[in-house]
Amino acid sequence: VGSGTTLDLTGDSDVSDNFAMGAASDQGGGGIYVDGGTLTVTGGAISDNAASGASGSGGGVFVNGGSATLSGVSVQRNGASRAGGGIESLGQTNVTLLTGTALTGNTTGSAPGNGGGLHVSGPGFVTLGDVTVSNNRAQNEGGGLWNSGTGAMSVVRSTVSQNRAPRGGGLFQQAAPAPPQPSEATLKSGIPNGMSIRESLIYANNAGFGGGLYADFQVSVVNTTVAGNEARFGGGVYSDEAFVSFDSATTIVAENTANASGPNLQGRYASEDYNLLSTTPSAATFAPQANDQLGADPLLEMLADNGGPTETLALGAGSP
Repeated sequence: VGSGTTLDLTGDSDVSDNFAMGAASDQGGGGIYVDGGTLTVTGGAISDNAASGASGSGGGVFVNGGSATLSGVSVQRNGASRAGGGIESLGQTNVTLLTGTALTGNTTGSAPGNGGGLHVSGPGFVTLGDVTVSNNRAQNEGGGLWNSGTGAMSVVRSTVSQNRAPRGGGLFQQAAPAPPQPSEATLKSGIPNGMSIRESLIYANNAGFGGGLYADFQVSVVNTTVAGNEARFGGGVYSDEAFVSFDSATTIVAENTANASGPNLQGRYASEDYNLLSTTPSAATFAPQANDQLGADPLLEMLADNGGPTETLALGAGSP
């Protein structure tokens, strides 16, 4: 999809079993390659495609400038050698994933192997609203989602579950350049560089560091549940430098496990009150505010369809 052109796919479009063999990191897009144009996909599937070149990215979709909007699309079982098993966003891009879209079963190779479901390179702006990100695998970082230090990613009312990577099983936020500068995406959207997670579920992801989330730069978490994730360090979240802020609305971090340390949280965190942790970390890790609850059981039920756009964990009777 070249600059100044538009591609609209609607209904039951099926983009499948295609290969892109370009060897460079800005080549790929096994299913669809957007080169400065505008892509809109409504319904259908982008599946079983591959960016198989040495540094090929975006097994399903590669957005190199321009924009892409996917609504109700299954992006599944795609693979990329470098990054973005499902979707790769490079440069000044705008990628929007809307209700009913699912990134499922996508994978990366090991060069370097980041962003099994979706990968953002550079100052792009990515929005996920009412989206499922599940069962994706990355060989290095961000089994489900990977955001660059100059990118802006917003995850709203979405479920990130059962993804796997050595670092950041569910999500990975890269460190920003020093000193960090606002990207064009930030200036246009009003959302700062980094990651915003609101009203979402991060569940049953697995990593060596940061089962649910690994943060090397600023991440805002609001009214989100982080539960059932596993890692060696930081079963729920791993953050060395207090880059993660649990902002003022009820976030639950519970029932995560770690083989070495930090079952729920590893590192340092900021709270703006009204959050619940099932463990009681040290004040150096998490300094509670007046209405935070530590060591409390939220009585989470099993993952199920509870009437929303994605599967969630309901609160049981008597939950605090």
